[in-house]
Amino acid sequence: MTEPHTADDDAQRRRTTRRGFLGSAGALVATAGLGGTAVTASAATGAMNAVAYDLSMLPALDQGHYEGWAIFDGGSEKLSTGTFSAGEEYVFEVDRDLSEAEKIVVTIEPDEDPSPDPSGVVVLAGSLSDGTADLSFPVSFEDASGSYILATPTNGGDSNERSGIWFLDPSGPSASLDLPDLSGANWTYEGWVVHGGMPLSTGRFDHPAMADDAAPYSGDQDGPPFPGEDFLQNAPSEMAFPTDLADGSSKAVISVEPDIDGTDPTGPAPFQVKPLAGPIPGDATDHTSYDLDVPDPKAPSGMATLYEDAAAARGTSDGMNAVAYDLSMLPELDQGHYEGWAIFDGGATKLSTGTFSKGEEYVFEVDRDLSEAEKIVVTIEPDEDPSPDPSGVVVLAGSLSDGTADLSFPVSFEDASGSYILATPTNGGDSNERSGIWFLDPSGPSASLDLPDLSEANWTYEGWVVHGGMPLSTGRFDHPAMADDSAPYSGDQDGPPFPGEDFLWGAPEGLEFPTDLADGSSKAVISVEPDIDGTDPTGPAPFQVKPLAAPIPGDATDHTSYDLNAPDPKTPDGTATLYADAAAARAPETSTLSLDLSMLPELSEGHYEGWAIFDGGSEKLSTGTFSAAGSTVFEVDRDLSAAEKIVVTIEPSDDPSPDPSGVVVLAGALEDGIADLSFPVNFEDASGSYILATPTNGGDSNERSGIWFLDPAGGPSASLDLPDLSEANWTYEGWVVHGGMPLSTGRFDHPAMADDAAPYSGDQGAPPFPGEDFLQNAPDGLEFPTDLADGSSKAVISVEPDIDGTDPTGPAPFQVKPLAGPIPGDATDHTSYELGVPDPKTPSGTARVRTGDLDPVADTVPQDIDGDGLHEDLNGNGRLDFVDVNTFYQHSDEAVLSDHETAYDFSEDGTVDMQDVMALFEMV
Repeated sequence: MTEPHTADDDAQRRRTTRRGFLGSAGALVATAGLGGTAVTASAATGAMNAVAYDLSMLPALDQGHYEGWAIFDGGSEKLSTGTFSAGEEYVFEVDRDLSEAEKIVVTIEPDEDPSPDPSGVVVLAGSLSDGTADLSFPVSFEDASGSYILATPTNGGDSNERSGIWFLDPSGPSASLDLPDLSGANWTYEGWVVHGGMPLSTGRFDHPAMADDAAPYSGDQDGPPFPGEDFLQNAPSEMAFPTDLADGSSKAVISVEPDIDGTDPTGPAPFQVKPLAGPIPGDATDHTSYDLDVPDPKAPSGMATLYEDAAAARGTSDGMNAVAYDLSMLPELDQGHYEGWAIFDGGATKLSTGTFSKGEEYVFEVDRDLSEAEKIVVTIEPDEDPSPDPSGVVVLAGSLSDGTADLSFPVSFEDASGSYILATPTNGGDSNERSGIWFLDPSGPSASLDLPDLSEANWTYEGWVVHGGMPLSTGRFDHPAMADDSAPYSGDQDGPPFPGEDFLWGAPEGLEFPTDLADGSSKAVISVEPDIDGTDPTGPAPFQVKPLAAPIPGDATDHTSYDLNAPDPKTPDGTATLYADAAAARAPETSTLSLDLSMLPELSEGHYEGWAIFDGGSEKLSTGTFSAAGSTVFEVDRDLSAAEKIVVTIEPSDDPSPDPSGVVVLAGALEDGIADLSFPVNFEDASGSYILATPTNGGDSNERSGIWFLDPAGGPSASLDLPDLSEANWTYEGWVVHGGMPLSTGRFDHPAMADDAAPYSGDQGAPPFPGEDFLQNAPDGLEFPTDLADGSSKAVISVEPDIDGTDPTGPAPFQVKPLAGPIPGDATDHTSYELGVPDPKTPSGTARVRTGDLDPVADTVPQDIDGDGLHEDLNGNGRLDFVDVNTFYQHSDEAVLSDHETAYDFSEDGTVDMQDVMALFEMV
């Protein structure tokens, strides 16, 4: 739990000029202990005069401070929302409706700020949408790269050459750093060497092809016109220059630093954002280029949420003012939404607790003591709800007892039964009798469905046939002994007075009527549907609750009764629990999941989603979505220590399902709060070969313009030996990289089968193996036929996600490539060439689960300052330093640390001991 943050220090920092700028902007209220949620009863009406910040990776500043701003009218007006000193949670209230703002921005300001306006050093920014702004650093460093050499050009000789570092390419010399342009962003770059545990600046620079702004340690000769420094004189205390940077423990770093007219308001220490870094090898030689890596740059991020006032943001009131819902089997709605209600005074008062879109866990806080309520109810409401009252479509309800309500669907279907026949009475003859279904007993005829009465429940029944993979409604009905409300596909004769439908005309796209429902793949279903005055607020699709269903036999005969089964009707259920406030509601079962992932490519389409797997796979809880590898932290309102597995899947961008897609990209068993995550398939034994040939052109011409993954000897036969992916929701795809362009040869599930595409092949038959002839339909920039044996082409087998034949990541190759090899420039057709087994670049990573709050160490709760799940800041000053190491050493054998190994296992050996002290020391 974050410790409360008072407004006293922040208020003292506010300058006279700032107060003049704000005028009557109102009282500042700052606190780090946020209650409340983004959806509150009080925040739903009136002006939004408060903003709650939830910020991470924003370091505490030794000098200067942060200030939040609301931006109005395209930037012509900028209103300060308050100042603070580090990234955590804050609430500020102003005398202005912040819902009129377009953006929320956080800047770095100098301590003695001469101006009431923002400094221009924007550290976080985001557009407001529906009362929320996702805040991010204004520059991306994902494409940064660079290198350095060791040299001392300013001493005029060849001595002490490993006592200097220069960010240049010695072959020119030329600039060696590829970095985004910061010239308009009020930020600048700074080079560093971390040597002897001390950061030494090499100087600041705006462009990699210019000298930096300082040379305090260099000699008396001119240095090259690039960033760098010789460490020859004026050594800081406890150091001696010249020195040897290739001592095996030094490091080269490029950081990003605030800049206001040449001055850094945060002082000389390095700022947290570091786009490039790399260790200096112990055997490094001078005047040799060494690459810099692109680590997690630790860019700040966060969220700003608007509320009616500070009290609503914090959720402060007396009594039981929060309700936590834990709901299951409540489907996500395409139309309409769910709304929770507290029922008071025998139904005379109904208070909305908040809205949501599907069954999972939610916390809502209201300005009313919910312990006075008798019931908790969940209804389905239309999107454009004309009434502030409940719709009457109750999907869950339960009486409150001792602060808890067990919620269930208001109708039980355990005694439901029924049958159907195939017949087409509305065509007036005996033709196409298996193209209609009727829920009746032909011996009477009489009603064949025995179902509970829904007339008082704002629900109705609907019949369905699932045919050709498409649900077809037979109509809605309130009673089994009455006709349903529609006959869109029936003939022109009267049907019997029972639910049912003939499928004779008006077929939807993709089907033809009449048809044969006894095709062996069709199904009869009775569902339960919401009904508000004859309208379904969830739209025409079937609702999840289906009390009766059965497959239609492939040998079914017309006018014969077939029983409907009573499967699990998938009725929703759940619990509602009352708490004093939202913070208390979230506290008992809150977990932190930290993912540290590598080799997981950024997706151009789709996204990654983490899942915690419980009860042998019967429950799968989403922990959150993300787009690429790195360190990601999710807060989950559930005790994840009870999970058995952590899984990462690839999901489509517009995901129609709340469940995992099945495309598992990483998985690992959770043991003692840690899961080692790996790709679910091993390719180390993969092998294969290919030939050049063009069998689809019917002759022997252009034979080097095609590639086939087959063995031509004695068969032909399959030439690829690859793991079976049939159960893994992945498939293989062949590629030729030619002219710098990846050309797909098609996807395939097995090496002994043809692939799924031949867009470039000729008109003759092809062998039944993966491959392609490149004879026609060349993409822009290429000409077909071509010569794949041009000395620069390459053959590749990749692994691609597959969801029912669709790749959620789009047509580009996925990163995992188990087989690849260059096509020789002297390759001959119909000759086998081996594919190599390169590093397949399979993703991997670690998941760490921490439940509950950490106990104070030396009166301070340790903080995770870089989002990797490890709490390295033991003294709570917002940075990692030797005081943290000393504190950790003094308490390393105490339960306050050893009981929380996932938070303090810096050595990653599963325990907290002296190895972690040493690991933390190395981190400093």
